[in-house]
Amino acid sequence: MRIASFNVNSIRAHLPNMLTWLKNEQPDIVLLQELKCMDNQFPYEVIEALGYNCAVHGQKSWNGVAILSKFPIEETVKNMPTFPNDIHSRYIECYTGGVRVAGLYLPNGNPVPSEKFDYKLKWMNALNTHARRIFNYDEPVIIGGDFNVIPTDKDVYSPESFRKDAVMQPETRAAFFELEKQGWQDALKKIKGEDAIYYTYWDYRRGARQNNNGILLDFFMLNKPAQELLIDGGIHDEPRDDEKPSDHTPIWIKLNK
Repeated sequence: MRIASFNVNSIRAHLPNMLTWLKNEQPDIVLLQELKCMDNQFPYEVIEALGYNCAVHGQKSWNGVAILSKFPIEETVKNMPTFPNDIHSRYIECYTGGVRVAGLYLPNGNPVPSEKFDYKLKWMNALNTHARRIFNYDEPVIIGGDFNVIPTDKDVYSPESFRKDAVMQPETRAAFFELEKQGWQDALKKIKGEDAIYYTYWDYRRGARQNNNGILLDFFMLNKPAQELLIDGGIHDEPRDDEKPSDHTPIWIKLNK
């Protein structure tokens, strides 16, 4: 089973790019972030034609998350149970294909300090509370998406350029690493090694992609049953170099399932 995550940065603006990737890679389950459209504007027809079922939690012009699956989708949850009154569409969870997947688009949080940064930390704390609950499920659980966190200095091309950014604040990093303290495993770090340098985001400006001035923002976190099934994982760079790309590129894992 192959599971992928892709921040599409507007599914309608970058639909051809995403469809090309879907046709080429054929992942079994896909987590999408930053849809920037309402549920009724989501391109169900063309995606369902590729064999996917769709669960969508959209929002006009901003945010929005979805899960695509070649299996039936069950037990869909929209909005994190520990943050039920969130007005932003940032979290979706379901059971499909014998695994539980949770897709998230974590708040950016800039500027620092601000109400936006306070909201980011509140959201991360709610995530950690919910993650603690679902970590002990007997079924494989995968949390994936755009975490809007740069965990360590090696995960960005120029750490000094981001010292004041919300994605690199000590509080942000501490909240992210709380997941590992709970026992969640960073899947790509497991596959690639602790010291590997790899990115999932390149800004559209200043030749960032051409100069590999990238940032690591996208992750898969696995509970114990999912860790036992992990056999491979990586990053699909090709969509970032295609015509009209998202500023993110997909990540993927393969489970022995």
